[in-house]
Amino acid sequence: MTHHRLSKKNTEYSIKLGDKPLKSICDTGSKYYKTETEKLSKIIKRLNDLFSGELSENDLLTYTDRIKTKIQENTTVMAQLKTNAKEQAILGDFQDIFNEAIINSLEINENLASQVLAEDNVQHEFADILLDMIYEEILQ
Repeated sequence: MTHHRLSKKNTEYSIKLGDKPLKSICDTGSKYYKTETEKLSKIIKRLNDLFSGELSENDLLTYTDRIKTKIQENTTVMAQLKTNAKEQAILGDFQDIFNEAIINSLEINENLASQVLAEDNVQHEFADILLDMIYEEILQ
């Protein structure tokens, strides 16, 4: 047999050799998927708690990714983030580039950009979310 199709979802299967289950020699994608899904769920929860209005998860994630990408395009900020802790990195060029990215995004998503610019607590928490995401990528 060259192919086998599993039709039941969310069912665990194990293969045994005698009485002992066979163990994988490497991690499968499911473990990676679970950790990535958990990370994404936490980010979405933080964003949902932060922003008001009728926003889809896609709106929130697309906007966040757009701002994160703009920050990551700045080599000076990225060098500062790679060599400093989060608390110190905020004291560098991050805040200026963050604000510039938010202002430039007004045309794309006025609702989210306005919320970030209007309220200090939203601005600080959104910056913290972005920093967490960027540092996670740096550490991988």
